[in-house]
Amino acid sequence: MRMLEHKIAFIEAPIQCLLLRANHPYIENVDVFLVRRSGWPVPENLMIKFFQPNYVKVINGLAAILILVKKRIICKHVTIGSHLGKFNKFLIFFSLLLNYRVTLLDDGLYGIRFHGWVFFVGRFFKNLKWSSFFYKDSSQNTVSSYCLTSQKFKFNYKNTIFLVLSDYKTLGISEDRERLLIERAIELAKERGMNLIVLPHRRGRLNLYKTMGLRLFSEDFLCFEHWYLDSSFINCMIIAYSSSIWQILEDNRMETALIDLGLNNSDWVLDQIKVGSIIKA
Repeated sequence: MRMLEHKIAFIEAPIQCLLLRANHPYIENVDVFLVRRSGWPVPENLMIKFFQPNYVKVINGLAAILILVKKRIICKHVTIGSHLGKFNKFLIFFSLLLNYRVTLLDDGLYGIRFHGWVFFVGRFFKNLKWSSFFYKDSSQNTVSSYCLTSQKFKFNYKNTIFLVLSDYKTLGISEDRERLLIERAIELAKERGMNLIVLPHRRGRLNLYKTMGLRLFSEDFLCFEHWYLDSSFINCMIIAYSSSIWQILEDNRMETALIDLGLNNSDWVLDQIKVGSIIKA
């Protein structure tokens, strides 16, 4: 029986748990490290629980560097999540220089915004592979693309509109403007005789949603994609602003409406996903 290769993985965003498992079905052969970053709140307990506690260790950036140096003799492959900012690029370069085979686990940062940087690095390092759920150009040797699917559903929804709220405060959208957007969704649900469930951002205006008496989604899930894969939909609709969540909506399991805030950053969604309608807000 062939021995499975022992590997290392550094992640720091909830969706990367899903992507890592999709890329590594034998997750017990991967040392998973959750890199903690100041000012970047994530549901650490849920992320650890997703794999089982004995598979995951919480570390900081310096520890990640030391682990790479220490394990370079016994491990030849490292997976690095794509949302670690400047430190992410340093970790990629450092691993490549240590002659690791590096898999860049794309959570949308590079697939949507910075794919040119990955291709530039790939020209010089043949040991770099870009495993992307978002970028699917098979003509590029650096890219290894895949889809997320599920055949088992924990939740079943009918006649429901889902309003996904982004971090509008950070985007510079006023509270009054966000309120008007929510009221439009409420009116649409009434017109269609459908339920309305709001999926808030973790940095959203929770006090506003409370005062408006909104029904907030409250199940414990890692991220939107985790919930979506575990759910079935009959006569449902989703309303959302441009973000990485749109990639998983490519399966067209429900009607979609894209929120247009006039910020000119929705082109990638319109290029890749079949959008049902556009709501100007």
